[in-house]
Amino acid sequence: MAYCQSIHVVELCKKYSNWRVHSTFANGVNISNGKDLIFIGNDQNGLLPFGVVLTKQTQNLLKNKWKQEDKIKIFNESIININRQITILLHPRYKYSCILKKPKTFKIQLVHKFIEQACKLKGKNGFELTIEESIKINEEFTFYGKVLINALFSSDQKEIDSIIKYFIGRGKGLTPSGDDLLVGLLSIGSAFLKVSPYFVESLSNMIENENLTTDISKGYLRYALCGKFEHSILTIIDNLCEENDSLEEVLSSILRHGHTSGMDLLTGILLGLMRVKEIK
Repeated sequence: MAYCQSIHVVELCKKYSNWRVHSTFANGVNISNGKDLIFIGNDQNGLLPFGVVLTKQTQNLLKNKWKQEDKIKIFNESIININRQITILLHPRYKYSCILKKPKTFKIQLVHKFIEQACKLKGKNGFELTIEESIKINEEFTFYGKVLINALFSSDQKEIDSIIKYFIGRGKGLTPSGDDLLVGLLSIGSAFLKVSPYFVESLSNMIENENLTTDISKGYLRYALCGKFEHSILTIIDNLCEENDSLEEVLSSILRHGHTSGMDLLTGILLGLMRVKEIK
């Protein structure tokens, strides 16, 4: 039995019945229908837009049993591994949403406070920079970051395409650093800024029509373009509007993501907030 699942997963389960195991990890598995992904496992990386969180008992029963390319059937909100004869029932009641609810109005004092706290972090992102180094003036990375932020509001297709191609798929791992940064930046763009439709169209076309990054990154980026984000990102957005949680708890939550994914997401969020400061 699942402990809970995203409402977006429920929608996918109603539409598609044939899946396969795409990738396996210590904390769960991704299944794919050829385009969409569903992650089945624990909540180590938070509540994902495409996530099914298992009870601890079910996690232990399934650990190391699912293999890549196993055939999966989904019907009546049951996920069935045909090869292993294992069935997971989606929870009939516990569903969560990853939709960024708008309109959002930030408080500039909370934006300043968040940036100040984030700049104290000593870890490095996938670009081998601390958060503070990532937003420093006159750094090479900051130059590309500023070009990216400008492209977020641009109608210059050549400029947009060029800078997206600089970041998308840039870095190592299942979710390269450039992709995580784009997701973080898009969260701020979706919440507080008006993102150019040219930027959205360009990024969407690259995800669907070019082989520039991983399947898992494509999944996160598709959801980001639709205003759907993992819950730790939504919590950050909420705390920039109203101080509900301690900044230490908020930052700790997002930093649990992957090897450098948390820092990369945070870098994108901070780049977006630098623009938010300017327009205020």
